[in-house]
This record gives sequence, C-alpha cells and structure tokens, in this order.
Amino acid sequence: MSITRVTFNHGDPMAPVLSTPGMGTTTEPVRTADPSLASTGVQVRTGGVTNFATSGTDSVTNTPYMQTQESRVQRINMYNQPNGEAGLLASGNRGGTPKVAADLRPDDTIKINGLETSLAVAERLGLVKRAPNGGYENASQEQVQNVVAPQQQAEVDPREADPHYNQALHDVPATEALHDLVSNVTAGTQTRALLDAVKNDGVVSFNTLAAAASEAGKEPSQVQEQVSHVLRAFRAQAASVASDHGVPDAERFFAWARENRAGQLQGAMLAHGQRRTTSGYVPLIQDYLERLDEIAPEAVLGSHVPGRPDIKIYKKDGKVLVSAPGRGEMTWKSALRTGLVKLGK
Repeated sequence: MSITRVTFNHGDPMAPVLSTPGMGTTTEPVRTADPSLASTGVQVRTGGVTNFATSGTDSVTNTPYMQTQESRVQRINMYNQPNGEAGLLASGNRGGTPKVAADLRPDDTIKINGLETSLAVAERLGLVKRAPNGGYENASQEQVQNVVAPQQQAEVDPREADPHYNQALHDVPATEALHDLVSNVTAGTQTRALLDAVKNDGVVSFNTLAAAASEAGKEPSQVQEQVSHVLRAFRAQAASVASDHGVPDAERFFAWARENRAGQLQGAMLAHGQRRTTSGYVPLIQDYLERLDEIAPEAVLGSHVPGRPDIKIYKKDGKVLVSAPGRGEMTWKSALRTGLVKLGK
C-alpha cells in the first residue's frame, strides 16, 4: 500500500459528502487557519474540497469555499525497521529520518491509493489498523483495493466515462429529503451517518441522528424518517442496477456480497452515497453472476437463451454446463465471459 500524504486537518476530513443532481454540493463553513501552525511542517486544511502543497514559504489560499494555510507537507510512507520488519506507517519529513507515526490523530487526513479520507474513517473501513504502539499499520493490499477501487472508478472523468455518475433518485420525496439533509447538516455529520449506514446495514446510530437533528433544528425522529427514506431510495437504485445487469434476486445478491465481499460492497456504497454513482456495484455483480451456477444453480438450470433454442444449460457431474452447436460444452463462467450467454438488458 502506498500512502502518499497526510494532512493535519482541523476541519472536516471529507467535505463535501453528499450531493444532489442540479443542486450542487455543500461544504463546511470557512474557518480561520491557526497562525501558530504556520511553521510546524504540516498542512492545515480548514475547509473546502481540495488543497495543494507548497515548498519553501507558507502560503494562504482563499476562495469562496476554501481557506487553507500551507507549509512544509508532512508525508507518510512505508518504513522498514532495522530488523527487517515492514508495514509501519512512518513520516519521512522529520530531519530526514523516518519515524513511526504514532503521533498521528484519528482526524488527520491521509490519501491511500487515490482515496483521501481521515485516519478514523480509514480504520473503520479496514484500510489501516491500530498498531500495538498506538500508531497505525497498513491493512492488506487486497482490502485496500476492495474499498478504493469503486472510489477510483467514480473519480476518473465521471461525467463522460461513468454512465452511472450523478444519478437522480426516482423518488421525489427522497430527493427532497436528501437535499434538506445536505443543506442543513454539516459534512462531518453526513460522513458519520453514511459510515453508520455502510457499516451497520443501513442503521444510523442515535448519537449521529441526534447530532444531525441538532444541526438541522429538527427532532431526531424527523431526521430518522428522512434518513430512512433516503437510504431506501439508494437501496432501490442499487437493486435496480443489479436487476438491469441480470441478477435474478437482488436481495440474495446483496446478502452474498455482505458475506463474501464486504469491503468491496462498502466501497461501492460509499461511492454511491458520496458521488452518486452506482458503478462500484458493477464488478461485484459480474463476480456474482459468474458464480451463479454455484450460488443459485436453480436460477440458471433449464433456462433458455432468447433466440437461441439450440443453446442448452444443464447439470452434469455436479457442474452446470452450457453447450451450443459447434461450441461444445463449457462452464457457466466461460459461457458468460465469451458472450454465449448474456444476462440483463
């Protein structure tokens, strides 16, 4: 895993969080940078969406949405200990000598394989883990990729490359509820609510609801109703994508993903909530469909390919096979990959 940057962030680490098509995004209110941190060798982000490091003298950048105070950026990299042990996060900007980054705080912002988030969020997603010394260690590269890949997919020229980008919810009341939440709840609390929903199968904690209610000037029960409506709409949108790609039972698909691809599913859900894209579900769906002969053989056995009555799907020696004149027998996965069998629209 390559961790390329740490930002000591005394604002919100993930603003903006949610957006509504045609309604823009929200950011935290602009805060004044702390002058005492000007020469500490760290970058302090106090609001806005993005910032850039400078070398040499400090600088302050102001826009209608952002004020940042920047100085020497403290970078995080891999550090191999003298005894050959590897895997610790370490700072490479302390007199040229890498040191274990045990002094990092949970709200410090890191960038992992293109995904920028706080250490607290990264830990909850399994991207990093606590070390015995109180610092942070890398998680497995597989876990990092499972979470980061859907986010990266959503960020690559989304308006053109991603047909699922910034999708509108087909539920008008849910869209209105989402816009109300985005407009009246801070980005930090939005992040907490989204993480609660992702990690707890749609359940948002009472403390998070209470914080959102306080910020929005509502009762917790009112916010709970809004959040539940929005989450149901997101879930319906994800289920629609699964059905469009040929998944015969969306609920069974999500149950399989939670059990077998939890990290990847959580990454797709985060991208869905933050960037309004369902593209992160597509690789999961393809993986599921290629295993459908093992997961739900009854869904494929005896089925027919429209316009191709000569293609047969059957079970032989415990395996689901597909055959066609001139093609012989092949596995279900091979039939899908070669296009002999196609599911969905």
